[in-house]
Amino acid sequence: MFAITGTPGVGKSATAALLVGRLDRCVVAEMDLFTQPELDSDSQRMMAFFRSWLKLGAAVAQSGNHLVTAGFVRPQELESPPERALFSAIHYLVLTCGSQQLTERIRRRQRDGTLPAGDLEGLHALNQWFETTTQEGVTVLDTSELTAEDAAHFATRWIRDALGAS
Repeated sequence: MFAITGTPGVGKSATAALLVGRLDRCVVAEMDLFTQPELDSDSQRMMAFFRSWLKLGAAVAQSGNHLVTAGFVRPQELESPPERALFSAIHYLVLTCGSQQLTERIRRRQRDGTLPAGDLEGLHALNQWFETTTQEGVTVLDTSELTAEDAAHFATRWIRDALGAS
């Protein structure tokens, strides 16, 4: 299973959209399509949400394929549920970007209505946490100067490398 994650505005959705059709035996699914506002304020529902993604990943694997998710998830949210035992490995690609780029991207998304107004300072702190994570199985990619195509190219190679293909 593969998880492309990071704060809002770092390019997860754009990267995932470009991965569709590039990877054999991979199903690309965007978590945002299933996120509900009430999940943010209910930790039990949020953990049930992540457990469902792990179950989906296991179901996809039963057909000989791999699930590639794109959405906001901290590694510990997929590593701690009992369903984690269904996988030998979960690979994380954390997308980040510089402070100025993040501010610009978030404000642009807030103006166009694709991201609700929120705590900009909190998102910067979260982005910084992602930038400095050193957890095993986590690869960090700074998208500050990358196009979505560049990020998708990197992600394609990262997934293929993890699967043992070139």
